[in-house]
Amino acid sequence: MRRALAVVAALGALPAAAQDPAPVPAPQADDAFQARVVRAQARVLPSLVFIRASQVYFDQGVRAAEEIVGSGILVSPSGEVLTNNHVAERSERILCVFSDRTECPAKVVGLDPETDLALLRLDRPAGAPPLPVAAFGDSSKLRVGDFVMALGAPLGLSRSLSMGVISALDRELPESPFTLWLQTDAAINPGNSGGPLVNVEGEVVGVNTLKDFGGEAVGFSLPSETVRPVLEELRRGGKVRRSYLGLLLQPLRDVARSPRYAGASGVLVGGVGAGSPAEAAGFRAGDLLLAVAGAPVSAREPHELPAVRRAIAALAPGRAADLAVRRGAETLRLSATPLPRDDPEGEPEQAPAFELTVAAITRLSPDWITLYARTGALVKGVREGGPASRAGVAPDDIVVSLDGQPIPDLAAFREAYRRAASRPEGERAALLQVLRRGLTRYLPIEYHDGNDTDAGK
Repeated sequence: MRRALAVVAALGALPAAAQDPAPVPAPQADDAFQARVVRAQARVLPSLVFIRASQVYFDQGVRAAEEIVGSGILVSPSGEVLTNNHVAERSERILCVFSDRTECPAKVVGLDPETDLALLRLDRPAGAPPLPVAAFGDSSKLRVGDFVMALGAPLGLSRSLSMGVISALDRELPESPFTLWLQTDAAINPGNSGGPLVNVEGEVVGVNTLKDFGGEAVGFSLPSETVRPVLEELRRGGKVRRSYLGLLLQPLRDVARSPRYAGASGVLVGGVGAGSPAEAAGFRAGDLLLAVAGAPVSAREPHELPAVRRAIAALAPGRAADLAVRRGAETLRLSATPLPRDDPEGEPEQAPAFELTVAAITRLSPDWITLYARTGALVKGVREGGPASRAGVAPDDIVVSLDGQPIPDLAAFREAYRRAASRPEGERAALLQVLRRGLTRYLPIEYHDGNDTDAGK
């Protein structure tokens, strides 16, 4: 407010000619822009779908379902729909509603949690007419201040449009390691997820995904140039293949004041995963990564890191790759054989008789889990008052054996659980050995037969 008053006071001291109000844009200019917006909306609206999905989740170790709403974009005349992964994942039933209010069920073709994108296919009868398809624009041509529109079904309401501008380009978010985001002040609310961000030409330049609830008018969309290659991979194989080396990367800005890295180029290796391909190749924390498979890489600022991660992720799993590294004054050539990148979060499976859920431990599980164990079954949820709860089992325990059978992975837990759950009445007791913050304990469970003796259903 103090700055605004100072501006007004300064204007009061100017010559009279300078105090004249700024010329008002001619009405026809406003009318022309409004007509352009109306045309852009009309171009995209037929390809917008409203999505209702029945999504499975686990609450305190018990399987449940809830209906969620989102938006989607028709991307092929045959009935492919692009939306967000968080709209489509773990869905038992998906229903798409078109602009004319007709409905059609859909099935998941592919999911990519890393970019939060999903591809659906409508279940349409043979010979159905072609559907209207959205036209994609080039997000790399966007500039800060460009007008954009967010289309979708916010809060489950009927289709709507909100207008705003591109607030920032190349925004890095910690939960999205491979992606830079478009920031917009066009309103994005729950239900907008998966809907299009559209320029004034009626082209889709982004997929609306996130809103910062801690700020005013701060929303995030995946740029169309990020969406395109992911869409093609989902079409081909239902998922995006990425590789894992086990490098924790940092921008050079973090060490700019250190004499050790004065004038350095490349990317700082902040850490190396234990047991990872990078460790086997000889990487060390403090190295500077200079090139991946012959292509130079550099990241002085945080927003440059996703491009380096994508270069590593694009390496072929199981095939040795050359990487150039600077260590002190020496430049080294290291050969690393990447592994397939795991799902960052293992899918929960239910053990109904125990009334708990477990998930796999992966290479990408949080450090505070893999610090204690890289194998076993991670307890995700426990129903309060249920058999596992009464036995003292807690979320984040790591099951390492069940009735004396070692549990190296989720498949071993599944098999041991099925044997335990099929025991006759009067013999329903099991002994879990769990690892809790590095300490082992045995927990005896007495249980009922449950509604289903198969884990994961």
